Amino acid sequence: DVLPVTFTCDNAVPLEVVFFNASDGSSAAAMLVDNQLIAMDQSISGSGIQYRSKGNGGTYILRSKGWDATVSFLATGDAASEQVILENCSSR
Repeated sequence: DVLPVTFTCDNAVPLEVVFFNASDGSSAAAMLVDNQLIAMDQSISGSGIQYRSKGNGGTYILRSKGWDATVSFLATGDAASEQVILENCSSR
């Protein structure tokens, strides 16, 4: 299944995400952030869903529960902390 979803975040910023669900139960997503296409794999989440990108420059993290989502970025390095870049995103 392929499911395109448009979220609207704080300050009316649009977040376009496409979710890909394979018949074997695996899942992936792609989103457009700052004019960059970010590919992500589903990762373990306590509740809701979580997707993480792979890359040398850092990791984008998409968390979603119900109709709501948040996007953060975790730079590489031991002292890096996760920074929220899009929040209060809703697809309703």
